[in-house]
Amino acid sequence: MILHYVIPEFKTCDEFLAYIARKIGRLKKGGRPDMSAAAKKVLVDWNTGKLRYFTEPPEGENEDGQHGKLCSAELLSEMSKEFDLEALDNEQKTLVEGMLFSRYSSLFSWLVGRNAVVAIA
Repeated sequence: MILHYVIPEFKTCDEFLAYIARKIGRLKKGGRPDMSAAAKKVLVDWNTGKLRYFTEPPEGENEDGQHGKLCSAELLSEMSKEFDLEALDNEQKTLVEGMLFSRYSSLFSWLVGRNAVVAIA
């Protein structure tokens, strides 16, 4: 943002908005920066795509020709444990069976209390 708006470094949000307000010429009486107008300007710039955003690219190849931690076999094997579809399917089945039992358990106990004949299919 410092590069985009060509402003000095800032420590707080208010300081940032004050620099923006001065940069775009939005000052109130007495030369006080119009923080509201500056905030709106930043939001408009963000929504219209004038403010670019990016992250640092992943590390390139190491000296030994291997990629950084991003593509290591250890990392991928650790992540595959989290995406075990069979375990997820078993967990869902157990959850649904538990819901069915809890839904009909009160009916079952009511029928047993009345000495009714209950057939389980």
